[in-house]
Amino acid sequence: MIINFEKEIMLRLKTFFVLCIGLLLISCSHKETVHGHYLKDNEIAKLKIGKSTKADAKYLLGTPSASDPFQDQNWYYIGQTNKKKILSKPQILDRQITVLTFNQKDVLTGIVEMDHNDSRAVDMIHRQTKTAGKEPSFVQQFVGNFGRFKQQREKEYNQKKN
Repeated sequence: MIINFEKEIMLRLKTFFVLCIGLLLISCSHKETVHGHYLKDNEIAKLKIGKSTKADAKYLLGTPSASDPFQDQNWYYIGQTNKKKILSKPQILDRQITVLTFNQKDVLTGIVEMDHNDSRAVDMIHRQTKTAGKEPSFVQQFVGNFGRFKQQREKEYNQKKN
């Protein structure tokens, strides 16, 4: 039986190229991802302004995505769906933000629902905040390490000695 190596090699190459093209096409498809928690209208309807508390909201809706870092009187429930195509930035398809506002006694005082249209673009500022002190130079860091290593060796030596 004579095996034709040229035909077998060509068949393997064709199979390899078909698999590569298939993988390439699969990777070009878009991918949708959901982040956060989308609240349902019937979940929000169970909360009563003036009667429901933070504990009620946490029980019905779960832990908020974010809260007011200064007073903890606003809870934010955020859900977002993104679409990503290969070699492109993610595109926001849908966003739901529900803000629950509480008074000092942790009683619900307001519910505000927002979507993607209510958001604003914020420009980031890339300046640095100066702090007290001075950044040590490379030479200062290099020379400063010598004493530290010596102290470590002396400490290890004294531990072994005792």
